[in-house]
Amino acid sequence: MLRETELSSLAQPEKVLGNETLSAEFPDWNVGKIFDKTGIAIRRIADENEAALDLTERAALKLFNTNSPSNPRFAGKTLFDF
Repeated sequence: MLRETELSSLAQPEKVLGNETLSAEFPDWNVGKIFDKTGIAIRRIADENEAALDLTERAALKLFNTNSPSNPRFAGKTLFDF
């Protein structure tokens, strides 16, 4: 049986591309119209040498550091308790 867990983590690329930048590059594109058509206000852009696996590793390390066994919230529990 699958159970929802409260353990999660997120890692995003640092570089951000907003609609304002797109509008500046393409003057015919209105910031509001870009959002209305796409529903996107900002985009996270991976660096040239950054892959999905790099982001996965960063998220996993953040998760493990936040939820380490030394955290009182996990005292006496194993992975199977979640």
